[in-house]
Amino acid sequence: MKIAEALVELGYTEFVVIGNNYEGIKWMVQPEIIPTKKQVEDMAAKIDQILQTRKAEQRALKVSAYKKLGLSDDEINAIIGAQ
Repeated sequence: MKIAEALVELGYTEFVVIGNNYEGIKWMVQPEIIPTKKQVEDMAAKIDQILQTRKAEQRALKVSAYKKLGLSDDEINAIIGAQ
């Protein structure tokens, strides 16, 4: 499980997670609304897909910017492929 990443995705920032499970969440500042175990675990299950989508979106933005600069597909792939 990716509990810390799930909490950040849910909008929480002031916590630590001990043991990478819901029971290990320790709030540095108690939030007004504490997410349920199901909410956190559901988001944790989606984290990899969310990160892959963001990475693809960032790549598309880079490609678009490089195309505006007049670079060829080979040149773009040479630049982005190394990252």
